[in-house]
Amino acid sequence: MEDIVSYLCSSAVGITQRTLQGLLGYQIECSNNSQLPHYDLNYPSIEVSNLRNKTISVYRTVTYRGKYGDPTDFQVEIEVKPSTLSFQRDGSKATFRVDITPLQPLNKDVFGSYTWFNNVHRVRSPVAVQTQNTHF
Repeated sequence: MEDIVSYLCSSAVGITQRTLQGLLGYQIECSNNSQLPHYDLNYPSIEVSNLRNKTISVYRTVTYRGKYGDPTDFQVEIEVKPSTLSFQRDGSKATFRVDITPLQPLNKDVFGSYTWFNNVHRVRSPVAVQTQNTHF
């Protein structure tokens, strides 16, 4: 919820603090420095618009909801940091980073996904990136 409020407070959205407080039903404080990019909202999917010739790091925090709450490790099928998320019990949280770098000026949308897995579950999240045609 913190990410969403921070994003809605940002000048890019154009919602006032007063309007947001009316929608939420409680007091909030929008700082003038609040500039959370849309791709850093903690959703399972990743979407990056207007990516130019630079690397963008996108962070996600996940919460383990295991059936029995036993410790488990999830691995991933693409390069992220860290490549294994270790959970000690139900409700444990872990954060990972995905670095997205355009390798050539495509000037189009590119789609893919990443999948975390252990011996029981597979969790797939889509990725969409819109690149901009710039000189590399």
